[in-house]
Amino acid sequence: MKVPLNWLTDYIKLNHTPEEFGKIMTDLEFMQDGPIVEINGQKVIEIEVRQNRPDLLSIIGVAREYAAYIDSNITEPKKLENTEIKVEWGSPDQNLKVDEPEIVKRFCTVELSNVKIKPSPDWLRNNLEAYGINTINNVVDITNYVMLEYGMPLHAFDFNKLAKKDGSPLLTLRLATNGEEFKTWQNTVLKLSEDDLVVSDNEKPVALAGIIGGANSDIDEQTSHIILESACYNQAVIRKSSQKHGIRTEASSRHEKFLNPSMVTAAILRALFLLTDLAEAKIIAIEDHNLNENQEKKIVEFNTNE
Repeated sequence: MKVPLNWLTDYIKLNHTPEEFGKIMTDLEFMQDGPIVEINGQKVIEIEVRQNRPDLLSIIGVAREYAAYIDSNITEPKKLENTEIKVEWGSPDQNLKVDEPEIVKRFCTVELSNVKIKPSPDWLRNNLEAYGINTINNVVDITNYVMLEYGMPLHAFDFNKLAKKDGSPLLTLRLATNGEEFKTWQNTVLKLSEDDLVVSDNEKPVALAGIIGGANSDIDEQTSHIILESACYNQAVIRKSSQKHGIRTEASSRHEKFLNPSMVTAAILRALFLLTDLAEAKIIAIEDHNLNENQEKKIVEFNTNE
């Protein structure tokens, strides 16, 4: 996990030099991997993250770990408040259908119109580039930015490029058929099997779920209407699919580990704040498949007197 230190200070004040910070993370068992480098005017440290700590695959996760070490609090980034959302946060209906609930723990879609595609502001571009991700446009950059902030991958589809059918949901989470083809946004053609989970419109796969988006629904200069999604899957399914096709992305490196489904809400609300602020987007509908929503919460009490 690369940690641009100027970006990190958006959430926590650093009380140590970059060298001291690297040693602290190493002492906390997140070993500094290689020398400190400087990109876009900020120092960048790379740390090794253990398989059981996917929360550290995020800038905020690193900030929380450091905050615990120095006995401090982090500053949360601005998110859209629920009271600012004028549409109902509803169940799957017109835009979403989940055929594989045993694999898809959560899948939340937001339909947005009036989207203005433009270059991202310098602060966003600089932080992404310091991490090592090329900037494309404000919408794609926002999905990448929030993924790195919260460790929850997001993806945006161009609504107008998705095949539609009267009476059928726009997107379906389903298993692929044996031999079904999918072209990634990198123009690589994959032959899928029934072990692969896909996001499909009414004609074809538009994403290999949790791994990579397709060339047939990507965001470009003409995009004005999008579907934003963030999800949480059975991590073993994503890991096996990623290994089988030899594709490892920033998204798959997170989805192949156990992610907290409740973090989808935080990532969506953060992305919506940025999309309404930087892309002037208007929220039309929110649909959320959430298997954890009605699960009973268990309270564990500790006797601190013993």
